[in-house]
Amino acid sequence: ILAKLLDQGREGACPGPDPSLNGFVDFRDFFMDPEEAAASGARGDERYGNLGTWAKDLIDDKLSSSNEDGLLAINDVLIGPVTKSLFGAEGSVLLSGTVVELSKDQVDEDSIWAAFADSARLQLSNVHLEGLNSIRQPLILLQPSASSPYVIDNQMNLGPVLASVDLGIFVGDNKSPLSMSNELNLRVDLPSIDLLLSLLAAFDESRVLNFPLNDILEWSCWLSAISEPGRMELSKAAAGLALHRVGLTLSGAVTASSSCVLCTSSWLEKLDPTLLDFLNSNNVIGDFAERAMSIASDLLESAWFQGLIDEQIAAASTRCPHDPSYGLEISDTVAPSFRATRDLVDSVLYIGMAVVEVIAVGVAKEHAEVDVPQQVVELQMDVPKDANLIDLTDLSSVADWVDVALEEGRDYLGKVSENGVLGINNLLSSSLLDDEDGTLTIQLEDIGFESGGVKLTMLEVSLIGLDSFTQIDALRAVDPRTLRSQFSLGRLGCEVTMGLSVEGEEDEHAEQVRMLQRSGLETVTISLVLADVEVDLSLLLALDQDLLGSLQLGSILSTGNIFYCFLSTLHDVGLSEFVMKVGDIEEFQLVGFVSKETDLAIKAMTQAILDEFEPMILASMPSFTAVTVRSVLDGILAKLLDQGREGACPGPDPSLNGFVDFRDFFMDPEEAAASGARGDERYGNLGTWAKDLIDDKLSSSNEDGLLAINDVLIGPVTKSLFGAEGSVLLSGTVVELSKDQVDEDSIWAAFADSARLQLSNVHLEGLNSIRQPLILLQPSASSPYVIDNQMNLGPVLASVDLGIFVGDNKSPLSMSNELNLRVDLPSIDLLLSLLAAFDESRVLNFPLNDILEWSCWLSAISEPGRMELSKAAAGLALHRVGLTLSGAVTASSSCVLCTSSWLEKLDPTLLDFLNSNNVIGDFAERAMSIASDLLESAWFQGLIDEQIAAASTRCPHDPSYGLEISDTVAPSFRATRDLVDSVLYIGMAVVEVIAVGVAKEHAEVDVPQQVVELQMDVPKDANLIDLTDLSSVADWVDVALEEGRDYLGKVSENGVLGINNLLSSSLLDDEDGTLTIQLEDIGFESGGVKLTMLEVSLIGLDSFTQIDALRAVDPRTLRSQFSLGRLGCEVTMGLSVEGEEDEHAEQVRMLQRSGLETVTISLVLADVEVDLSLLLALDQDLLGSLQLGSILSTGNIFYCFLSTLHDVGLSEFVMKVGDIEEFQLVGFVSKETDLAIKAMTQAILDEFEPMILASMPSFTAVTVRSVLDGILAKLLD
Repeated sequence: ILAKLLDQGREGACPGPDPSLNGFVDFRDFFMDPEEAAASGARGDERYGNLGTWAKDLIDDKLSSSNEDGLLAINDVLIGPVTKSLFGAEGSVLLSGTVVELSKDQVDEDSIWAAFADSARLQLSNVHLEGLNSIRQPLILLQPSASSPYVIDNQMNLGPVLASVDLGIFVGDNKSPLSMSNELNLRVDLPSIDLLLSLLAAFDESRVLNFPLNDILEWSCWLSAISEPGRMELSKAAAGLALHRVGLTLSGAVTASSSCVLCTSSWLEKLDPTLLDFLNSNNVIGDFAERAMSIASDLLESAWFQGLIDEQIAAASTRCPHDPSYGLEISDTVAPSFRATRDLVDSVLYIGMAVVEVIAVGVAKEHAEVDVPQQVVELQMDVPKDANLIDLTDLSSVADWVDVALEEGRDYLGKVSENGVLGINNLLSSSLLDDEDGTLTIQLEDIGFESGGVKLTMLEVSLIGLDSFTQIDALRAVDPRTLRSQFSLGRLGCEVTMGLSVEGEEDEHAEQVRMLQRSGLETVTISLVLADVEVDLSLLLALDQDLLGSLQLGSILSTGNIFYCFLSTLHDVGLSEFVMKVGDIEEFQLVGFVSKETDLAIKAMTQAILDEFEPMILASMPSFTAVTVRSVLDGILAKLLDQGREGACPGPDPSLNGFVDFRDFFMDPEEAAASGARGDERYGNLGTWAKDLIDDKLSSSNEDGLLAINDVLIGPVTKSLFGAEGSVLLSGTVVELSKDQVDEDSIWAAFADSARLQLSNVHLEGLNSIRQPLILLQPSASSPYVIDNQMNLGPVLASVDLGIFVGDNKSPLSMSNELNLRVDLPSIDLLLSLLAAFDESRVLNFPLNDILEWSCWLSAISEPGRMELSKAAAGLALHRVGLTLSGAVTASSSCVLCTSSWLEKLDPTLLDFLNSNNVIGDFAERAMSIASDLLESAWFQGLIDEQIAAASTRCPHDPSYGLEISDTVAPSFRATRDLVDSVLYIGMAVVEVIAVGVAKEHAEVDVPQQVVELQMDVPKDANLIDLTDLSSVADWVDVALEEGRDYLGKVSENGVLGINNLLSSSLLDDEDGTLTIQLEDIGFESGGVKLTMLEVSLIGLDSFTQIDALRAVDPRTLRSQFSLGRLGCEVTMGLSVEGEEDEHAEQVRMLQRSGLETVTISLVLADVEVDLSLLLALDQDLLGSLQLGSILSTGNIFYCFLSTLHDVGLSEFVMKVGDIEEFQLVGFVSKETDLAIKAMTQAILDEFEPMILASMPSFTAVTVRSVLDGILAKLLD
């Protein structure tokens, strides 16, 4: 029978595969009975025979049988052999090598972060599963799915299972100060796992049916029988083999353990197992495991894992012996790279927080057994023998003021300010910290990781609590090389904000992630805040004075260079002490990105660890910082020092040799480019940082509205320059108008030989009272070389010394009065546009040694004429100045040195009166306008240009230092018309104030009842005329004199008094009855102002109402008494101003062409009564010897008559006045000034005229008589 059967077998009784089957294997027809297959939608025609059905029945019946331990037969029959074949051990899976890696391969060597580590890597590798051959019921295998003919469902329970993974943390190479290479094996024991697996497999019917039994155990051949990806339209992107659905769930208590594979951090070797027991007991490990199951499911269903399957399928045909492609090379395929899911990153963050906390506990336990060093660490300094090191205990070698400034700075930082806040808190809050939360935020760039579709970018680091200092003693030199700082803070912390994006597979968060990515931001923040912090640190510095002084400004204009440039001036640096004590851990948390469940889990874990271990962590902090952190920071300093020496501090850019464009210097690149500049950050970001500091921090205000700039900048600078905070003092003469020498032959020499008006010692106080609005260093839209500034300040005190000097001590009107005038200005608005053409090369190469040398800054400015700018091609100019006042302005005065006694007694009520009538306010407004004009004038520009021209010879680093420069002729001071206009206004006010002051003084003086007895200087042999008996001169003289007196005092036929007729017909002008005296060569010329006395007119000499003249009361005295209806004087002057172009310029030029622009000052008194006695020692011989030719010119008669006198004196002069009819100034002044003068004069007369009139008799009898007597003596000489 066997032989017969063998023949039949040879003759075709064993059929070949059905050639018509060339589709894909339908698992329903393969594993189900025909009826069941047809019922489920398949053909049910037993096209694949019944072996598959038999095998399925075998699995369901036989492989599902269990032993006494509940383990199913499938473990020994299938799982054990397969896993041993694939991974070398029964029931085990090992994914060797790196599975997940987040790395930063190379930190930019120019970045400050390179000092800490040049690379960083976080790695998960060697994923290991054991116990997969522990399958228990329920077991479902190879169950065709109702959802697809190509999907089979599988379900099983297995356990216990051991899962382990190697966690690698690698930082830097062995040169990095934070270098570490730690690989830790983490092991988790899983009691029970429920696995659900739906497998999609597109087997090619032809390949399966033609599969030779010789290769039945060749895994590659089975894979080659599967359709290659893309050949059919299935799910999973047309995959040939895919994990269609995966489910993993845990039950039972999960436990964990750890061990070092290779650890360079010793504390990891000593990781306390009780901590893991603690984590186990708090279900942290169980939570990890559940997350791991979920992540594993996601990974197995991911495109990345599908790519691994597709790679195996693509290569399978070349590895299968019966495949035509066996042994051929296949083209490289690009499989999808690993793409992390959001859930994976969520759990990594959870694990990361746990790892950090575990590390903290481990480190704390190690250091809790270490004592804090009682002495600072002795560090060896590597310093050249010839180094010029700065003695930190005596900084006067740097500059005389540095020690004092440092001590003042320490004192300010450590004292409580007026607002009840420590100085350092005020300083940091106003200059560096955010106004809202008091943090210091540092923006970061190009720092992060990108791997597996996860992009993690460091956005910013915020330091918390820098406004909570409770005590500080900073930078105190304890020896020539060591600075020690001790301080305490209420809280101190750090907050790291990162941008995180995950380009993972579609999940419930996908749409949210895409939206966040489009906005460019999904943040995660990790923060640690400590409370009640005390720090004690000592820094060892070998700081070279020459290297520090030679640092160039261009090297530090980028703030990122400042640190390294400072390090480049050090020969060595070390941290010899660093101890930190902490009272409490206020906060340690992660916010953002993670799910609500993860957030709650992290908080619960953190709180549990703190409850258990916080006391130990706090107790270990001093030793941890003193031993480990100090050593790490010292190593970091050494690394940073090396980088500073190796060129991390760049030199200035040699290609920049034009002029500094303020837009590029002070604006952000985008803003600068938009305004027309280059916008390439050519000057770094220090200027931008400083501008932002001014705009944000220096502009913050206290409760009084005063800005921080007052304390931070204005106060210290003005104290440094002028000796007092907020004050400016321009010592010496500022403006001077003078007539140095009057012609001695002139009649005016009888009054005074010289006259001088002087303004000096301009003093401003209260400049540190700046309020909003504040605009500083704002590049102008009009020019790249102009910066605009605007501020409001007040109250401000302005004072000036006004000097009035007339003649020497021989002059009859001699006076030397210096009066301090003080004005209180409630509020000033200042607008200042400054044009400055700084040479780029000079600024960038500016050495720090000369940073406080004003001349060096001026030498960096282009000399006038070198470039085409406004202001006559100036290198530095006040481009535009505006000064305006608001509020009620008040004034006061005091004598500095006054020879005129009445000034000492100047009634303060007069100034109060002027204040109340807004005279002072008007003065102040004019002063502001004049100041603006002066600051914009060619004269002031000339002063600036002189300083610039000389600056290079005064700047130590300039090649021209010490050389002599040729004399330059700067423009002389040229007064403007507005200045002269206001001077006339002020002059009128001063005259009126003087009049009131003199009147008040004389109102208390009685009029002398007797004439003054004067001593006559007469030779003994002089032949004097007896004025009571003139017959000695001629018999008719007495009669003629009496007739003359009678004529003068009687009313003539025309009804007019004789003297009026006589004067009108002989001396006075026919039209107005004045006596006009033409003057020549009398005047002043200074500052472009020419003042010429043209004429003096006596008014009212035709208004006598009574006269008794030249009546001899004794042999030497003639007395006259007369009354006039009015008596006055009018002085007419010619005035020209060669000032700058202004609104009056054309008018001035026209008047100058005609040779006349006049200003007239007039005083007219009404109802005047005069009583005077003249003492004459008249020599009859001298009078008789006068020759006719000497007196033929009427101008000579007066002096010729004086030549016949041996002496002359005014022994009595009393004048009473009924009214002041007129006191005014006409001509030259503007309409506004004219109205202001009239209003001021009228107000003063309304208030003080009665007192002035009452004081007139005593004033004339005492003061005027004395002055006139002196004038007569001068005239006699």
